[in-house]
Amino acid sequence: MRAIRILSTGLAAALLVTALLAGAVMGDDDDAEIEMTGVVLSVNLPNSSFQFREFASNVIWSVILRRDSRIELKGEGKDKSRNYRLVAGDIVEVEGKLLPGRTVLTKKVKVLAHTSAVDVPAPVDRVPQTDRLAPAPGLTVPAIVKTIGVGAAVKAFAPALNTFINKLVQAKDPTTLQTTKVVPILSISIGVNTPGQAAIGAAQVSGPKASVDKVQAVAALDANYQGAFSIRALVPVDSLEPWKQVRRVPSVGVSAIIDLKL
Repeated sequence: MRAIRILSTGLAAALLVTALLAGAVMGDDDDAEIEMTGVVLSVNLPNSSFQFREFASNVIWSVILRRDSRIELKGEGKDKSRNYRLVAGDIVEVEGKLLPGRTVLTKKVKVLAHTSAVDVPAPVDRVPQTDRLAPAPGLTVPAIVKTIGVGAAVKAFAPALNTFINKLVQAKDPTTLQTTKVVPILSISIGVNTPGQAAIGAAQVSGPKASVDKVQAVAALDANYQGAFSIRALVPVDSLEPWKQVRRVPSVGVSAIIDLKL
């Protein structure tokens, strides 16, 4: 009986792994969705999973690729992306479902850049610190920003920055109707000519949740008044391309400006 029980347990485990890889346990519950940016530490052949350190929390995750998952190379076509194999040192953006045991079942991996600065994995029992901006050793925050760009870096660190700012201003009133979020500041004057370079910083916006959820960025409009006053208007907008059309999100204000020191 004991041998049968052990065999059954092993078979069940094998079936569970197969189901995970096939995406069979993936439901339609959006609450379990997660998106993170970090560096690949190691890849388990035949490239069906990898270990990944998230930049914002400095926590290591196990990432399992679904059979129908796709890998995208930033700035490259589908042909190159289709044949790409992840390697340690890749800086990636991961989208997928959160599973128990600090594991993510991913449907999409976007390779942003590659770096040779791969660190030694931390203990698996490390507790996430969502307000600590501590990247992997060998990858400082300025190095990350320079490697993946301001826009991608703001997106990666946004949740941690938002938590840090809220603690800084002691925003702990449970009855408040204000919701906060960190988004990139996009320069309209730069974006018109070179959209890829338009991200010039980050800002925290605040307001009612329904309105804050619509905000994608803060548009920076630069002007000069009578040759004596330089003006930069910061407008919460619902698009990542505000140079095409500025659409202000009403009832939302800018509550903090985040400068990136490189």
